[in-house]
Amino acid sequence: MNPILLALALSASPTKLGVFVAGDDATSKTLLAACPAVAVFRLPDDSAAQTQIATLRQACPQSTVVLQVGGSGAALGSLNLPTSDWSSTWLLQVTAAVGAASGDWVEGPTEITVPVTLTGAQQLASYWNEFAWAVAGSGYRPVVGGLAPGVPAAVTLSDGGTENLFCQTLRTMASFSTTSPWAWSQHALAPSLDLSSTSPTLVYRTIAQQCAAAGGPVNTTIFLTEAGRTTGAWQASDLTWLAWFDAQLQQDGVAGAALYESGATDRSLAPIATQLAAYLQNPSTPDGGTPDGGSDAGQSGGVASPGGSVPSGPPGNYKSGCASTGAGFALLALLPPLVLARRRRGQGVNR
Repeated sequence: MNPILLALALSASPTKLGVFVAGDDATSKTLLAACPAVAVFRLPDDSAAQTQIATLRQACPQSTVVLQVGGSGAALGSLNLPTSDWSSTWLLQVTAAVGAASGDWVEGPTEITVPVTLTGAQQLASYWNEFAWAVAGSGYRPVVGGLAPGVPAAVTLSDGGTENLFCQTLRTMASFSTTSPWAWSQHALAPSLDLSSTSPTLVYRTIAQQCAAAGGPVNTTIFLTEAGRTTGAWQASDLTWLAWFDAQLQQDGVAGAALYESGATDRSLAPIATQLAAYLQNPSTPDGGTPDGGSDAGQSGGVASPGGSVPSGPPGNYKSGCASTGAGFALLALLPPLVLARRRRGQGVNR
């Protein structure tokens, strides 16, 4: 075997890439069978979620399930109390999909719009704290935030300083983290998929760094529950970006990024489903650096630097269980992006 391919095969580790499932077409079946790191299901939109999740559990016990409830794009003032929606609607949807007290992750309403004021930030923090307690009380793990692409708007504090809207939520959630696992999420979407430290798909780094500097917790789990293009189907040329993006996630300890989407026509993964499935089973090196067996993986400081790194999620529940140790088709097909990923990239803050 080619020495480069051999080194890549020996250093392969589970990928951080996953899939957002919006239906039950051939693409969804192909990608779920490849054991993604994370699979996100929006309830009740995906009527096949119960069967899909049961099949995934049997074939890929290490894949993480995230259930998304509450829809997207609502104004904070139009939402009911999360405890009310949880007990009357969302809990029923979740238990129908995965059963009671499963320990799976549940993400609340995404891309909530909030007044860009200190009061708005405080109200948002209160909403997510209440949501987290309701979810945890039923035996699941809460995912708060569901942040829209880009850095949240800046608000003026009582002392005259500024910080982004989400930092108050992370500070409020700090006390919750002592009693139960939790995570926050963001949509890593961009008009184009470029390979640079200023890519909009890496904005989660900026959010984490800003909020850590503002006193938010650094030891939190991060899911990118939608990742990829803002519009348009995936293309074969995107395979290079996927390998690079995976390497960035590996460095930062992100729990998983759900590529948007399978099972629907909007931003469909169908054009690259075969190649992506092969990659999920034979991912690239974990650190995006030289083939060294991954010995320096994760030593770049984590997305929450300064102040600490973000760990790679809950124990034993997010890594793909289907990764092969052979070079296989994926390493042959993706050799150019893997070689490109050998160049160490910095963790600069996006502006």
